[in-house]
Amino acid sequence: MAFDINISLSACFIIGGVVCWVLLSRLGRRTIYLTGLTGMLASLLIMGILGCFSGKKVQTAIGIILVICTLFNVSTISPACYPIVSETPSGRLRYKTIVIGRFVYNLVSIFQNSVTPRMLSTTAWDWGAKSGFFWAGTNFCCLVWAYFRLPETKDRSFGEIDLLFEGRVPARKFKTTKVDQFAERGEEGKIAIDGESVAQRVVRADVPVA
Repeated sequence: MAFDINISLSACFIIGGVVCWVLLSRLGRRTIYLTGLTGMLASLLIMGILGCFSGKKVQTAIGIILVICTLFNVSTISPACYPIVSETPSGRLRYKTIVIGRFVYNLVSIFQNSVTPRMLSTTAWDWGAKSGFFWAGTNFCCLVWAYFRLPETKDRSFGEIDLLFEGRVPARKFKTTKVDQFAERGEEGKIAIDGESVAQRVVRADVPVA
């Protein structure tokens, strides 16, 4: 069974790559990321609940849920993070943002690689599948942050993204806000979006795309 699960996990990376080709061309980065986080959250919670029981069938179910959770990850979150990292930062701060993001990623990886073996080891914390509760908690925090702070950048130029940030448009409204990056500047020298100054545009950022 362990061999079959390992083969299934390896197959997930191949299948996930193919699925991602379709998703990235049709769905927005924000949609893909939130869907992946939600799917992983549900999988981790189920895994944690199953960890409260014992039996061969329960162990098999835990293995299947682990494969499903991995498939969610490699089909959505893992590949979607690359266009998000490259498209979201402003041109002037892009390389600094990527470096800081990579630095934080490595710090989190050190933490994860340190605590996960202790969670699973029978001679240490011996949490087993109950570790899913812990990672579901961290996943939920990421999901809440992404819902409020992750903007949609699909089909947006770098100039439009910069204008949306400068206009302080909420991340949730990036997709439905109309932007004209070639509009003339206002009388006070402010960048105009849809013929309005940035200050005016903030109030009416919920105007949907025609």
